[in-house]
Amino acid sequence: MNSLKWRNFLIPLFCFSLLLIGFKFWGNEKKQAAEPPEKKPEVAIQYDKNYKTIEINSYIKDEKHGGYWTSYPLLPDQSITTALKEYITNKISKYDQHIQKENIPKTQETSLHISYTITHYSKQTISILFETFEYITGPNGNTITESLTFDLQTHKRLSLKDLFQENSNYLFLLSKTSYCELMKDKKMAVDEVLVKQGTLPQEKNFQNFAVLNDSILFYFPKNQVGADDLGVQELAIKKEIVKDKLLPTYLDKEKNKNLLAEAAPKKMVTELPDVAKIDPSKKVIALTFDDGPSNKPTKKILKALKKNNGHATFFVLGERIQYYPSIIQQTIEEGHEIGNHSWNHPLLTKMKKKKALKEFQDTDDLIKEITGRESTLIRPPYGAIQNELKKELDKEIVLWTIDPEDWKQPTKKKIVEKVMKEAKDESIILLHDIYDKSADAAVEIIEKLTKEGYQLVTISQLREVQEERKLLEN
Repeated sequence: MNSLKWRNFLIPLFCFSLLLIGFKFWGNEKKQAAEPPEKKPEVAIQYDKNYKTIEINSYIKDEKHGGYWTSYPLLPDQSITTALKEYITNKISKYDQHIQKENIPKTQETSLHISYTITHYSKQTISILFETFEYITGPNGNTITESLTFDLQTHKRLSLKDLFQENSNYLFLLSKTSYCELMKDKKMAVDEVLVKQGTLPQEKNFQNFAVLNDSILFYFPKNQVGADDLGVQELAIKKEIVKDKLLPTYLDKEKNKNLLAEAAPKKMVTELPDVAKIDPSKKVIALTFDDGPSNKPTKKILKALKKNNGHATFFVLGERIQYYPSIIQQTIEEGHEIGNHSWNHPLLTKMKKKKALKEFQDTDDLIKEITGRESTLIRPPYGAIQNELKKELDKEIVLWTIDPEDWKQPTKKKIVEKVMKEAKDESIILLHDIYDKSADAAVEIIEKLTKEGYQLVTISQLREVQEERKLLEN
């Protein structure tokens, strides 16, 4: 009987509980229907402005202190994309460390901006130019330009040496070519020392490059070769003129053709300057001619040099160049060098310093008037000069290592035999371009030396080769 009473009590209670649970569930369901869950905002995928199929990845910290805005392309090649990601994250990390090192107050604004441009994208390579602007201290920020090039076949970042054949001395070729081309710009030429320093044959000076369709484009960051206000300098060198040094992989036109139409670089070197055509691994010899210019002998020598692709240095007398300005101009135009041999060939050691200086100054003035250039070399008459005068002149004094004494008017045969017997790498040969026999002998000497594999160079070119060889030894 008792169990029946309990059952009659529990059954209504259980039913009432179920009814309450049903009402609660219906209420929650109604509430959810009335207030749908908040959706997360969708971020639109960004694509490269030129290569529309390439997505862009960004790292952004939108804060006044320690903020940054960076981007890089997401490429089909995962290993290269990873390398680009590391490049960006390393930049952010260094930026954060810089802020900490400088103890910048959190109330002070700082920023880091990194943008990129794909400058070339072919089957073989991709080149990406990054512009990094960092603002931490001072009134102005710091801008850095860097170019990264990857080989899409090996999946590795390329250094400059990866483009060229071993032992090809490519750095010296790039150095001379870049220097000569940049010096054509009057604004750049104002600071020749900076141009020279920024184009020295060192890997670091040419580390920012892009492999284009038909050329290699180099970026020289501001202050490397020009004043800050001149900004980044771009210089492209045609592949054709360095093809004997480039690896065939990067010469292949089909593999290296940009997927998009490629804009022509602003500055393009299509022909090597004469100085860059000299190979420091081959024999060199310097022919020098004194006491000229003259009419027939000098012209005959110039013709022979041109025929054999050779160059020489002519140490001229002021009293003679005033009568032959057109020959001096021709000498310069054909790539030869003019040196100062005084005004009228005196024995300097028997002269007062003031008068001796005038000998060279008057000649220098006339050389500059005719050619527009200053002479940087001096050969004292008879090779005699006092030390005090050397210091005052402050120019290289050039003597010689082979003297066939052609001024004594020996036969052509004896002049040629003397020179050829003593000729060796880095020799400086002394001849005179005022005697017919000397000119005839010079023509034969030029031909014989060329056949024996000598490169006929000016004194300045000889000095450059000697410097290059020292660097190669080190």
